Order: sequence, then structure tokens, then C-alpha cells
Amino acid sequence: MSCQIKVKKEEEYPLLLEEDSLIRRYNEHGCMDRHLPYSPDILNRTYTRQHISNHYGGSVQLTWPTVATHRIRDGIEFYACPRPNWNPHMPRKPGECGVMFFGSGETPDGLSFPMFGRVGSGQWKYYGDYTFRTSDPVSVQEWRETSLEVSICVKLFVQALTRRPD
Repeated sequence: MSCQIKVKKEEEYPLLLEEDSLIRRYNEHGCMDRHLPYSPDILNRTYTRQHISNHYGGSVQLTWPTVATHRIRDGIEFYACPRPNWNPHMPRKPGECGVMFFGSGETPDGLSFPMFGRVGSGQWKYYGDYTFRTSDPVSVQEWRETSLEVSICVKLFVQALTRRPD
């Protein structure tokens, strides 16, 4: 007997902000791209999530892994591994400024820690140590300017979260 597995195509509709919204957020926090004093060997090397997890600790799946107390080294308790398809305005290269989206209550305001950016399937690059600052939430106008697909996806997600079990 053969087993047929149906794989759903993962479609992603990122929440994209208008350029003036991004510039306003950059200026609000004095965000400037930085030159990182690391060798190209470090900046151009890619790592797997498993390698990063083995080195620092933390989950291989979470965007914001927390390092277990007994695994903390060099004072690093957290690190970030954002995906560009979920954070389309995140930095694209080491030292670059960016804007990222966080759920309510999980903003690491004022904290500084290593960030690894996804550059390909199973490939993550060290982007530097970033300090995260809270910006104002997405406004009603910015939300209205998003694509219909994003609005529908978020609405369905919220409905799924708020639906009571039968």
C-alpha cells in the first residue's frame, strides 16, 4: 500500500511598510548602518540553525531563542534569527539598519544581542550584535495600505485564535 502525502505550498504575504514609514522609524531612533570590524571570513560565513544552537543553546526553530542559564557564555542570554519573508524590512546584510515586527509583549527594547539573518534554506549569516528599540505600532493608515492578502491572512489567523472550541 502506498502512502500519498499532500504538501501544502507555503505562501507568504509579508506586511510591507511604505518607504516614508520606514524612514520615519529610522530617523526616530537615529538608525545608521554600521561598518563591522570583522574579517570577511566571519561576515561571509553561513551557519545552520543547528550549529548556532549547539554554540549558544536555545531552540533551532524560534526567532528569539532564549539560552538556558547553564549554557550562557560571554553574557549572551538571547539571540535573534529572523526570516526575511516574515520581516521584509529586516537588515539585508551585516551592520545594516532594519525594522522588524514583534508580537505584543515580546519586544526586546534596549537589549543588545547577536542576530543571524536567513540568507537561504538552512543558511544563516551573522549580522552583528544589534540593539533593539521599540517604535510606534503600525498605524491604522499603514495597516490599510497593506496588501489585501496580508489583511485576509491576519484576519483568518486572529479568527482562528479567538474561535472557541465547540
